[in-house]
Amino acid sequence: MEPRYKIVYIILGYVMASMLGNVAAYGQASIENQYDGEWLAKVSCTESIYRRPPFTYQAKIPVEKGRIQKTFHDNQENTITTNTWTGSFTNNELQVEINGSNSKGEKWRYLLKGGLNSPYAVSLIGPYFDARGNQSRTCNIAFNSTKPDELRQAAHRAEQENARLKQELAKKDQALAAAQASAVAARTQAQQELSQEAQTAIDAQRQAAQRAEQETARLKEELAQKDQALAAAQASAVAARTQEQQEPSQEAQVAIDAQRQAAQRAEQETARLKEELAQKDQALAAAQASAVAARTQ
Repeated sequence: MEPRYKIVYIILGYVMASMLGNVAAYGQASIENQYDGEWLAKVSCTESIYRRPPFTYQAKIPVEKGRIQKTFHDNQENTITTNTWTGSFTNNELQVEINGSNSKGEKWRYLLKGGLNSPYAVSLIGPYFDARGNQSRTCNIAFNSTKPDELRQAAHRAEQENARLKQELAKKDQALAAAQASAVAARTQAQQELSQEAQTAIDAQRQAAQRAEQETARLKEELAQKDQALAAAQASAVAARTQEQQEPSQEAQVAIDAQRQAAQRAEQETARLKEELAQKDQALAAAQASAVAARTQ
């Protein structure tokens, strides 16, 4: 698995684990208080026995630990109205009592109950009692939990997060492809530069070897000339000794000494040249070995 996919899978795994953790926590809560949360109550009441018109209204009712306890205050036309909701879920049934009053001294009461239509919906029906205690109306309440909306919103957020991660993954893929292309280009350029440097080094080694060969040839020629001069000096010295033996004289002795000294100098120069030639041979061998190594590399 490529590193970029590992990173994305880690991120997705974290998101899924977080979502599953939330689902698990929600599942545990639903076992204990499966009806807890906010519910929307749509109240509708019939015309009263006193010919007062029917009415409807809506209210958001919180449920906590399966129970309802909520008071609403309203101020309209200089009249303050109060409605207190109480109730509870028992055996898949909801019972609700609403006690109301206003600043004019009027009071009323609802008593409604009904069974669950689904885990998120209840239909309630019951009488409406006026301040005299008479059942003056019949009321219905459509009681619907907002949890489905919350779940839909959570699913929508998950879809958005998934889309964001996919987009981020695409960007990471593009960046990785660009980085890989850059790395290939850099590697190719480096190889080309190394090849040029290697070729330059090989050419330098070849030129050094050629110079060493030329210098060696020159020294060999010079040594041959020195050998010839030495042989001539030695022959001259022998001839001088022979002449000295035949005709000893002071002038002959001087000439012999000069020839002997010249022969010694020639021998010393020959030894120096031989030593220098050996050094050049070693340098030539090293240069040739280096050139072979460079070509092999």
